[in-house]
Amino acid sequence: MTLKRVITLGVIALLAFVGYQFIAWQLVLEMWGMTAAVAAMVFLLAIDGGWQWALLTAVRGSRGGLKMALVFSLLPAVFAASDLLVFCPSPCQGYWPLAEIIHWVTLLSGLIAAGAAAAYLGSSRKSA
Repeated sequence: MTLKRVITLGVIALLAFVGYQFIAWQLVLEMWGMTAAVAAMVFLLAIDGGWQWALLTAVRGSRGGLKMALVFSLLPAVFAASDLLVFCPSPCQGYWPLAEIIHWVTLLSGLIAAGAAAAYLGSSRKSA
């Protein structure tokens, strides 16, 4: 696994999370109103910003940035898993089939990106 591939998988997972955010904002707005939607938006955009920072520092060779990219890859996977298991169990009937698709894509891409980052960190530690 090369650093370039790890970063690419992280970017793919981040883009999937952006799709997840659109669905989440719509559902929060409908269920709890504008104030909750704004709070959710600020929270999710903070995750986006942190994740982008982590990926940018990882590109420059920072192991800390790569570790944070791993953590930020797991967060959306946890959110999507909670949606699939608790909030809108699969098959999710709210916004069918878009919500179902984006939940699964977010979960899988986040797990794959986190696994790639963990594998790269493990292999680079052995070779150092």
